[in-house]
Amino acid sequence: MVYNIAELKKDEKKIPDYNNEEIKYEELKQPEQLERTYIRTYNNYLNTINQFNFECESDFWAAIGIVYSWMPTILKIKKTPKIDNILNILKKVKNGKQINLKEIEELKNVINNSLTGTSKLLHFVNPKNYAIWDSRIAKRLNYKNINDIHDYLKYLDTLKTIASNESEFEKIKQKVIKKIGYEVSDLRVLEICIFNSYKYIN
Repeated sequence: MVYNIAELKKDEKKIPDYNNEEIKYEELKQPEQLERTYIRTYNNYLNTINQFNFECESDFWAAIGIVYSWMPTILKIKKTPKIDNILNILKKVKNGKQINLKEIEELKNVINNSLTGTSKLLHFVNPKNYAIWDSRIAKRLNYKNINDIHDYLKYLDTLKTIASNESEFEKIKQKVIKKIGYEVSDLRVLEICIFNSYKYIN
């Protein structure tokens, strides 16, 4: 499918008011508890990982530990990591440099061979340049292989193209920010809209 500003407008309307402090978590169904947990913890995780300079191995594992609290499985080291390479890649990401497919693959090989886990790490290190990617997003956008880096890069290009439509996108972004209660990057706005909309098409 072609995902564009028109689709985004539809998806934004499906986002609940996460900024409602009168909501009681114990009265929510499990899926909504999970969605609100993501919204509630996001800024705290982002601010913590932002303090890491990735000069030492402990920064990497601490960041991964945080990321994997947003994953359905525990972290399993699938391949002996070349820590110096990993730290150099993450420093590039933090400094706003674009990394290539091979570098994403190197991260993925260490992180459970999971592109979802890798995308979450990349996003928390640099939310302006990288978006979270998971099965709900892939299915919503009709991507077949959740672990395909080429599809992930196409997804990023799609989001950046939509966000470049400043006049239309900014209106949607402000509506989303009002619903979640804090500022987020353009790519996070788009990802929230797509992630929330998937449950309405099943």
